[in-house]
Amino acid sequence: MGLDSGGNRLNVAMPKYQLTREQADDLVVYLKALDNMLDPGISEQSIKIGVILPPEEAFGGMRSALRETVRAAFQKVNDEGGLYGRRILCVFNTAPEFSRTESFQKFIHQEQPFALVESFIAGNESEINTCLEEEGVPLIGAISLFPGVDAPVNRYAFYLLSGVPGQSEALAKFAAGNQGIKAARSLVVYDEEEGIQSAIDRITKQAEAIGWERPQTVKVNDAKDWSQLLGNGKVDAVFWLASGEHLGEFFSGAVASRVFPLVLAPSAFVGSEIFQAPSQFSGHLFLSFSILPSDQTKEGELEYLEMARTGGFSQGNLAERLVALSAVKLLIYGIEKAGKELTREKIVEILEKLYHFETEQTPSLTFGPNRRVGATGAHIIGIDLEKKQLLLPSTWIELESP
Repeated sequence: MGLDSGGNRLNVAMPKYQLTREQADDLVVYLKALDNMLDPGISEQSIKIGVILPPEEAFGGMRSALRETVRAAFQKVNDEGGLYGRRILCVFNTAPEFSRTESFQKFIHQEQPFALVESFIAGNESEINTCLEEEGVPLIGAISLFPGVDAPVNRYAFYLLSGVPGQSEALAKFAAGNQGIKAARSLVVYDEEEGIQSAIDRITKQAEAIGWERPQTVKVNDAKDWSQLLGNGKVDAVFWLASGEHLGEFFSGAVASRVFPLVLAPSAFVGSEIFQAPSQFSGHLFLSFSILPSDQTKEGELEYLEMARTGGFSQGNLAERLVALSAVKLLIYGIEKAGKELTREKIVEILEKLYHFETEQTPSLTFGPNRRVGATGAHIIGIDLEKKQLLLPSTWIELESP
């Protein structure tokens, strides 16, 4: 029924189709199937979630910690009745040292998980991100030192915490704001590996924003004479994006040249070597961390301790466990919000609208259409060279959202 140009009613007949009995039966079957069509990994009774664990030889302790924590977190959900009558089925795979992308694709095709949680993609970020997009599989808690957050954003990969690029930017912001270094000359020392350029770019961008000179970059294996590099006395800050095994040579060169700049490094690169620095570096050494035990609330601590008790957790890898638990909680939240009619797209849409989501184990998480790192800042902690320990409390440096 409609109106003509004069406002008079028009009788408009709806189209009619003549179907044979067989065609009508086929149409009914199709409509029923369409109504019951579910994403991969979903059935009326269960939701299958995949976990890619890190290689055992290099990450044995971390691998065990992730498996124990994820399994215990999902078991708790199942013990409480599941989600809308569906139990969580968790399937594990181990990332091999080589051919990781092929193994990842094979796992997706064979197991057909609805989503992945707290999965290891380090070293193959670009290829695996492409695979996630092609398959349309959400990954909640991608494990990588170099989160793939550069444009274009991969809609399906969610990183909980900042990696080396974000921490590097936070270190530069800390040096300028909290240490009061103005118009500084800085040095970026780096190992050549995939993703490191992103960290260098973030330091450079922050340096330019705060009025520093453009940082000089030095590949650690090409630095034969640290004394000469520091000898002019005009280096105010050194950003160390390389293995800590070379720090001894750097410290020796600094003593020889009598130049003691700030040394700032993501904690993933530097170990106990930092405590061997000469006393002249007292008050000049700082490490960044994406998570600390102090991020855990009292309620979160009680939750974790109960889960560790019932799950029979082994010792060690607390930070990795807290992040894994948070990734599971984030995924569960998305599934609960999506309701009974659960789809992968719903999960992605729900999570990218989160603002200050409290896991009670990590800093609060915020995502958006152009933001896939939940907590973009970093904790900065000084070094007590006399006691050979970290100087707490830390300073949290928040970065601007993209």
